[in-house]
Amino acid sequence: MVVSCSGYGCTNRRQKENGIHFHRFPLKRPDVLKKWLHEMRRKNFTPNQYSYLCSEHFTPSDYLNESRPELDKKLLKDEAVPSVFKFPQHLQKKQKASRPLLQNRQKANDQNNMIHAEIVNEAGEDSSTNTMVLSNCLIYNLF
Repeated sequence: MVVSCSGYGCTNRRQKENGIHFHRFPLKRPDVLKKWLHEMRRKNFTPNQYSYLCSEHFTPSDYLNESRPELDKKLLKDEAVPSVFKFPQHLQKKQKASRPLLQNRQKANDQNNMIHAEIVNEAGEDSSTNTMVLSNCLIYNLF
């Protein structure tokens, strides 16, 4: 039987001396298996005892230092999860964009709170004229 990689779009197959290692899915460890399947992003894929992922889907930090060169075998850490895939655009993880408008609004609110505190301190208590000044500051800073 030909051993081939189950990664999305990966066409690697086991061949002698190509430097690619193949790893079985952690079927007996459901928590790790769930992480592997989540990272693979393949719908309706259920791995079995004949399913493999190649070493190109793992980073060097996923491997134990005590690999066995005499067997030409690299050993994965127990909690290693594949993270290197070449997905098309629609399957790539979406980056969360920062929202500078909300950050600016928070800064304006902080400034208004400081102005309000200064007005209250100068007047001794919050009077209607001070409140009106504060309202004008809020409108001015937010828009």
